[in-house]
Amino acid sequence: MNKTISVIIPCLNEKANIGNLLKTIEVFEDVEAIVVDGGSSDGTPEIAKAHRTKLLKAGACRGSQLNAGARAAGGDIFFFVHGDSTIPRTFKEDIYQILLKKGATLGAFRLKIDSPSPPFRLVETMVNLRSSILSLPYGDQGLFIKREDFFSAGGFKDYPIMEDFDFVRRMKKRGRILLARSHIKTSPRRWGKYGILRTTFLNQLIILGFFLGVPPNHLVRLYYPRKTRKDL
Repeated sequence: MNKTISVIIPCLNEKANIGNLLKTIEVFEDVEAIVVDGGSSDGTPEIAKAHRTKLLKAGACRGSQLNAGARAAGGDIFFFVHGDSTIPRTFKEDIYQILLKKGATLGAFRLKIDSPSPPFRLVETMVNLRSSILSLPYGDQGLFIKREDFFSAGGFKDYPIMEDFDFVRRMKKRGRILLARSHIKTSPRRWGKYGILRTTFLNQLIILGFFLGVPPNHLVRLYYPRKTRKDL
């Protein structure tokens, strides 16, 4: 498999992280980076413009950002990555190896949290067990998929939260969801801000609410307690 990859990055105020992510991507001539900014006020768009990237603007609804990036993408493979992620330098080979496997419809990386704190090792273990046993990776693990499979599945729902959970559950019905051997690093900032136990509890509460039919635009208020943006 030798196909072009479009790396689609939804972001909002990721000045501290997005530069390093784009540096990893731009060394590959056959990989395009698409940054979909949700209204950053910290200079994120200016950093994106300094790199070989396509910059789009959308509302701060992540599902809408992801879909906007996919519509603008020219690649045969879409790789959806959060703006605070550090991707492995072998990401191209990792993606090709997974999507070449029979019946593979969606892939993701194993999770590593960018902190030396021992409690995070337990979080990583639980996330990676959930992803491998239940075939249920989340968006912070970097989701990748063939272009035709993405559009035939209808893309992401225009949700401000749970768009990844909903998408992965739909893709499970269409084929195999597989994990790469490599890890993607994510920022520990949310756990650091709210604490591991509180964050884990809130995450499970949001999932329960989603199953009970609570609209995602209400659930996002739990995830971001101080969010007051009208477009969420």
